Amino acid sequence: MKPFFRSIIVCLILLCQGCSNDDNGNGVVVIDDDGVGDEPIIETLATLTPSNNEIPVSKTPSISWENYGSDQPITYSLFLGTSENTLTEIESGLTVTSYDIEIANALDLNTEYFWQIIAYEEGETVAQSEVQTFTTELIFPSLITEDAAYGARKATGVEVFDDKIWVIGGRNEADVALTDIWSSDDGENWTLEGDFPFGGIYGHELIAFNGKLWIYGGISEGVLSNKIFSSEDGIAWVEETETTPFIQYQNSKFEVFGDSVRLQTNLN
Repeated sequence: MKPFFRSIIVCLILLCQGCSNDDNGNGVVVIDDDGVGDEPIIETLATLTPSNNEIPVSKTPSISWENYGSDQPITYSLFLGTSENTLTEIESGLTVTSYDIEIANALDLNTEYFWQIIAYEEGETVAQSEVQTFTTELIFPSLITEDAAYGARKATGVEVFDDKIWVIGGRNEADVALTDIWSSDDGENWTLEGDFPFGGIYGHELIAFNGKLWIYGGISEGVLSNKIFSSEDGIAWVEETETTPFIQYQNSKFEVFGDSVRLQTNLN
């Protein structure tokens, strides 16, 4: 047999063997297409506010994005962080296309933030935005007055309550304990509301909690106070307890944390 015909015969044999390996026994070629390796298409979600690279942005911004159109329910997750590689999911299960940062979770001033929004349909990612960035505002204090009505004082209590700023007690330049109570709704104009009924007090903690103003600790009647006072309006005060269950520290710090008041003390 000539070499040319021998080569043709060998090719035909190999071709037949290949077909027999791919058929289902009935001479029908089976094509393996189980979809393994197919990647779902992730669409791009457009963002609205803040715009990319916007500066300055409020420390309590409203973040918004375009709606993802679907005949199925869509939820969104918002990711935020101070670098593109450290985004943290701060909210999930959103059914609206905006999210407001509340004052309790206010962002740091003069800080660059990165954010991204991801849309989900039945738990699967269907769209996501590009990572966006913005920088929060830098606030500079300005002098309003050098002669506030409440006068020079130190070791006073200051707190925001009922849409007003309150200044209670303290010591004057002669180191005399003060009893006066002042309030202001704009920080510039002050009203004398009366006197603290339990005498002069200074070095105390004044905090707003659970719909009341509270006074903890400080120096009252010349001694370290273990008393707790409260007021529903900042003017009329009652003594809640004469002795606290904890040891009072002169340089203590009381802070509201969620639905409780916590005491932080210095080592002494």
